[in-house]
Amino acid sequence: MVCQRERSEEIVVISPHTAHCILWTLLFIVFAVIQLNDSDPWAWFAIYLLCAGLWLAEALDRRSPIVTLPVLLVLIFWMGTLAGAPVELATRGTIGDLMGQMTPEKPNIEESREFLGLGICAISLLVLLSGATHKECRL
Repeated sequence: MVCQRERSEEIVVISPHTAHCILWTLLFIVFAVIQLNDSDPWAWFAIYLLCAGLWLAEALDRRSPIVTLPVLLVLIFWMGTLAGAPVELATRGTIGDLMGQMTPEKPNIEESREFLGLGICAISLLVLLSGATHKECRL
């Protein structure tokens, strides 16, 4: 005699909000891992991992503007310290120089890349703080 058991399978449905948060989390984890190949990896690894952690907290309904806002302010301040580099690069080079090799003639390439990386972090945290991805929001 074959005994058959009823199996109850639970289907887990991920909300668009949670999927969005997980996407940002994974993106920043990838950014952090890529930074390990850089000449100054630890600050950038920490920044990207911190952003990943903030998005993961949002995905787990542990949102904390008290933590997110100071991080955003630090990122914006840091971008301000680097703001001259992309301007300098734009006036003396081309946007394609960002993908090129750093040379003594174009010292602002690295700082321009850093400025853009901080910009990605800051924009994502602005989205996070604005609540645009929050479950109750309708886009």
